[in-house]
Amino acid sequence: MPFSRQEREYHRMSRRQHTFCRICEASCGLIATVEDGRVVQLEPNSEHIGTQGFACVKGLNQHHMYDSPDRLRHPLKRIGREWHRVSWEQALAEIGEKVAELRGESPHSLAMYVGTAAGFGVLHPIFAQGFMQGIGSRNIFSSATQDCANRFGSNA
Repeated sequence: MPFSRQEREYHRMSRRQHTFCRICEASCGLIATVEDGRVVQLEPNSEHIGTQGFACVKGLNQHHMYDSPDRLRHPLKRIGREWHRVSWEQALAEIGEKVAELRGESPHSLAMYVGTAAGFGVLHPIFAQGFMQGIGSRNIFSSATQDCANRFGSNA
């Protein structure tokens, strides 16, 4: 459904908006400067109760990845040393064939790594674990212990 005139005007305005980083579980408080509906700057939020003005360099620069010329926008297949664009249908079919082949050798030859941002979706971890259980593999890993193990410790 298209935006109303009022919504279009709102998105054209330059504004500062409170948000938080979704790269890791720390969820650092940020202030985003938004112009024409696009984030143009991120800065730490000194009033955020949990992070009190701290944000890492990754979090403060994440908005640049959306305009990166290196951003993947379609499936690529490596043939030899070169990458070739393939259709989504071909990519999914070939991945499915390879998963079936590996599962035939041993379900435990397959593993899944669930990245940090996936943890912010309520259903993603459930579906990821269900997929791996369906395959018969116990090999599911995540970034939680790598990124933020200190958050899970006590302050004793």
